[in-house]
Amino acid sequence: SSAAAANNTAEVSAATITLNSAASSDAIGTNGNRIEVTATKTLNTDSKTNNGNQYINSIGDLALGLVDAGSGNVTLSSSGNITDATSDTVEDIRATTATLTAGTNIGTSSTNANSIDTKITNLTATSAGAGGIFIWETDGLTIAAGGLHTAGGDIAITANGAFNDGGNTIETQGAGDGGSVTIDTSLTNTNDIVLSGTINTSGANGAADVAGF
Repeated sequence: SSAAAANNTAEVSAATITLNSAASSDAIGTNGNRIEVTATKTLNTDSKTNNGNQYINSIGDLALGLVDAGSGNVTLSSSGNITDATSDTVEDIRATTATLTAGTNIGTSSTNANSIDTKITNLTATSAGAGGIFIWETDGLTIAAGGLHTAGGDIAITANGAFNDGGNTIETQGAGDGGSVTIDTSLTNTNDIVLSGTINTSGANGAADVAGF
């Protein structure tokens, strides 16, 4: 599936939207021509048959049912929040790399039910406004080149495996104080946390950059 060039006008609007790639077509949207949607209740997507990439832009909040790209990559953006539609502990995103951008929150809290539940390998995430980033990963997780960025909101990553920042930046840079950064890999075993990039929680009121340790 593909769409016209992004113009911030929803091409598909409904309470529940389900997008499936055809057997002869790998992707849902393209990087330059994202599918623009407004799903007031739930978005479900499926391109796992051919491991197709997905590119979706939400006008308004984006509540995820299951976004499944198999071993493909997923790029999701929202002018509002990106949330778990059912506030459960079931995976919301399956992909190799997920790139998430929200006008406010990605997930709503650090609990399993209210985080974005993922089965991915690599993550880039950016939240604006007062929003935070809350991810609960089934396995291990590596932060991709885009890093993790908020405008002062908290970042909480829980992984049932090792965590590696990939030498990239994790920051909560707000107009006032920065937010907190929490990384938890202790769900079932003591898994490694590898930090070789920079963590910045300073905000505008201080300097708290920490280079890898």
